[in-house]
Amino acid sequence: MKYTFLSLLFLLGTISLAQAQLSRAEKKELKKEIRELSKNPEKYKELKEGIQEKKEELIRLEADVDDVEASIRDVQAKINEKNAEEKRLIDEIARLSLERKQTQNVINAQTNLDGLVYKVQVEINDAALYKEISEIDGEKRPVFTGDEDEDGVKKYTLGYFKDKKEADTFKDYLKLLRIKDAKVVPYRDGKKVME
Repeated sequence: MKYTFLSLLFLLGTISLAQAQLSRAEKKELKKEIRELSKNPEKYKELKEGIQEKKEELIRLEADVDDVEASIRDVQAKINEKNAEEKRLIDEIARLSLERKQTQNVINAQTNLDGLVYKVQVEINDAALYKEISEIDGEKRPVFTGDEDEDGVKKYTLGYFKDKKEADTFKDYLKLLRIKDAKVVPYRDGKKVME
């Protein structure tokens, strides 16, 4: 009897709320369902438990949505970090490119590749090159790097001079530093002058 009274109250409340929007046939159908529920408390209890289960499921789904939204925010934050890092790297590449261009301009101006230039060079074969290594952050690296000259021998330029006397003086200083193989080599317009 207790369920019957509660079910009637529940259904009456539902009907009174929905009456403004319900048609006559819908109202009649709802009244019929109320009568059936008032005669069958077990069915009413099932209906009530079903509603409670749906409410609990809705709460779980809302929690899942919150978790997904939090994950989306985390992913977006990581994307923003990566975009900022990418922009920083692009800016660094642009800066280095500009710096390289400016450095090349300074080198060209200082070495005055147009006209006669005296380069002080040291020949180092591969065996000697790799004897001179240093350890940086636990990794062994060669100290010297250089270019291969037209004659196929690796040569390392240590200075550029417009005056041969200055080049010879610098070569003598290098010999004092135990760099005995230093030579003064003339270049005209960027090409080695054969003596």
